[in-house]
Amino acid sequence: MDTDHSTPVRPPATLARLGRLQRRWLLILWAALLGFWGSQLTEAPITKDAAENLAMAFSLKDQGVISSSPEPPYEKSMSREPLPAVINAANLYIIEALAGRVTYAESLTGARARTLKLQNLFWLSLLSAAIFTATFRFSGGSFVWSVATVITTSALLLLPEVGTYMLNSLCTEAPAAALLSLGSLFAAESIRRPRWPNLLGAGITFGLLSLVKASFFYVSLGLVVFTPLLLLL
Repeated sequence: MDTDHSTPVRPPATLARLGRLQRRWLLILWAALLGFWGSQLTEAPITKDAAENLAMAFSLKDQGVISSSPEPPYEKSMSREPLPAVINAANLYIIEALAGRVTYAESLTGARARTLKLQNLFWLSLLSAAIFTATFRFSGGSFVWSVATVITTSALLLLPEVGTYMLNSLCTEAPAAALLSLGSLFAAESIRRPRWPNLLGAGITFGLLSLVKASFFYVSLGLVVFTPLLLLL
């Protein structure tokens, strides 16, 4: 009689396993990360692609059209990747309601430029949450490893290039990284447990990611094609 001596595979850990003390430490970690990220924000000028993203937000807010030109004539542009312009326009509405209106040129540098960059704290928070959840679930519920992974990821912001693109500008790398991490987590969960919340979460997240970085539209198509095949294995 054959006996199966293979080691059973443990299911991924859930966040419900976190104790009260661990949840408090996570809140402390989040507060510390917000302070660290905020300290890295400067009044450095918004330039190049980031300045173009801001110009599109101003034209959308003031003229109702996404245009890379801050002055007439406003010709439509960036129709494949409209989400950053929409987010930045919403950010402009909020900031102007609280701190008053300024021109596009005045927003490119100084205190207003730093205020506009604060939105990256949201994207970095979302990115860190996705990284922590993925590490916790697929490392067998290791709280220490999950926290260490988040801290290591944030430490990369000290590198000049990484800090510029992910935090101290209005480039699209921060929202793209956050949505990619969250979408990948949903996709992994969909393969492991093909339930509609996971599938819907993956679809929505990768759909939004495609509106930030158009190249990920083809990645999403690949997931639609290959995920059912993986489920059959």
